[in-house]
Amino acid sequence: MEETRSRLTPYLIFASSWAVPGLGHLLQKKYLRAAVFLGGVLVLLGMGLALQGQLGALYDGQPATVLKFLGSLGTGALFAAARAAGWGAGNPAARTFDIGTAYIAAAGLMNYLAAFHAFETARGVRHV
Repeated sequence: MEETRSRLTPYLIFASSWAVPGLGHLLQKKYLRAAVFLGGVLVLLGMGLALQGQLGALYDGQPATVLKFLGSLGTGALFAAARAAGWGAGNPAARTFDIGTAYIAAAGLMNYLAAFHAFETARGVRHV
């Protein structure tokens, strides 16, 4: 079991996995899992943006807005890159706006789960 554990700290693995989806697993030489997590996050985020969904922003204190922001923030560097490119403003008039926004949040939530999985794997917790 010792051979599968990374020499990097679990916290560094978590941070890298959050920042770039799949990177935590890649650093641990879990190539298929890294590809699946990266692909899943990219597909969900891409579909959300294509459906004219909105990247979350903290512009009011409403609980749903905070959750949408935290979900979007979960995509890590992809969130920053999409913002920098001017994507994710959303179109509330579009019929697909709510679905697209939900896809974006789901991408971030999936990445949080992947980051926690990479963290636990780095700690030596065995997953099936």
